[in-house]
Amino acid sequence: MLIKILHQGGADSDPFVYLCEKERPVASEYNELEVKIARKLIANSPYKRAYTSGVVTIEKTTYEKFGRDHVLRSIKKRVEKFFCTGINRSDIHIVWILHTEHDRDELHFVIINTHLGTGKRFQPYWVGSDQKPLKALQELLNLRFGLASPDDPERARLECVPKRSIPARNKSIFIDTDAEICQLLRKGRLRSYNDICSHLDKKGFQVKKGKGYIGIRPKESSQKNIRLRGVKYTEGFDYQEWLEFKKNAPALYRNPEEIRKREDALTNQLNLGLERRYARMVKKYGKPHQPAKEKVNNEPRKSTKRADTRPFGSGPQTTENGPECQHQPKQSHEISRKQPARVQRDYVEHDGQLGISAFLQQIKQRLRRLAARRRRSDEDYPHHQDERLQPLPFHQKWLRSVFLFRRRDINSQDYREARDKKRSPSGTILVEPDSRITRDDQSPPTM
Repeated sequence: MLIKILHQGGADSDPFVYLCEKERPVASEYNELEVKIARKLIANSPYKRAYTSGVVTIEKTTYEKFGRDHVLRSIKKRVEKFFCTGINRSDIHIVWILHTEHDRDELHFVIINTHLGTGKRFQPYWVGSDQKPLKALQELLNLRFGLASPDDPERARLECVPKRSIPARNKSIFIDTDAEICQLLRKGRLRSYNDICSHLDKKGFQVKKGKGYIGIRPKESSQKNIRLRGVKYTEGFDYQEWLEFKKNAPALYRNPEEIRKREDALTNQLNLGLERRYARMVKKYGKPHQPAKEKVNNEPRKSTKRADTRPFGSGPQTTENGPECQHQPKQSHEISRKQPARVQRDYVEHDGQLGISAFLQQIKQRLRRLAARRRRSDEDYPHHQDERLQPLPFHQKWLRSVFLFRRRDINSQDYREARDKKRSPSGTILVEPDSRITRDDQSPPTM
């Protein structure tokens, strides 16, 4: 299996004329609605390259381990996942077309170069950063489904094929020169990379050595170099070593330990490329939307008892069957901080000292949080300090009054100051207005 990105993609060209409308021995398989949408997006695209096309080539004889439909469906899913790294699948439009008239299955795909969520240009493939991760994905899929790999030593060949983009005149020079060099290598007249370069120089070509290729052009000519690519045009090539490699490498290539090492290396390379691709996409388009998963709680709902809102000091109310809390088990006075305040009130006892002290502990914690919040607000916004002098709302006054008049130590200085300040001529301690809590001076509350 081979994944290849093609060079077509101009806004003035329609890729579906060749992919879908051309007459073939076997009809192409595609979704007409997706093709119709893609054509409209290409026609309205403001960018020079309106789409990116590619092809996945699979030999039909390699569907032995898994079924054909399963392999094609899995390859589609994994290729789409690669191109959708860092974005939502709904933000790009991909069309798949299947050709089956040859001895291989050609799974063509067309990606619109427009991010539908933002309208920005979408570049699905960068040669510098995506070439190696895509190659790693290709080899991992070949190992996963047992497909033929182009890197298999058994499939190595000495001949080279020119690219389609080469002009016709240069293509004929490429084919003739390559065939002559292969024939001389098999006869033993040429043995190494240096012999090939010297032979080309004697043939009247101007030779330029490059990384993985040899550039040639007729001497005293101004045309561009014709690049001869292939294993024999790589620096350090030796024909005898290549024959030994082709003979011994297949067994090593199929060794389980080597397969495991190769798979680990490909996985690391793919993950590294996906991380970089994710960072690049998030920087340009923002983080992709991830719908929250609903948590299904199958546990029965626990019934909680409402807190007692009666004034402090009043005992349990009597009912027809006796006291309200006579036959009820005592609840624990330990309060977990992880629970919200609304639930914490349910654990306050109706009678006894523990219930009151636990409730006062909650009041103190709330007041501390309120004071800390005010300090932070005053530090960040000094001009708001004048607004803090406004009268407090009723519920805050009530909390402050409870905090002052229900202290455990009634002889503290705060309690005495508050008592003297709030004492009325009739001898009763008054709390804030509109409050119904009153105490006689001679019988202070016991905590």
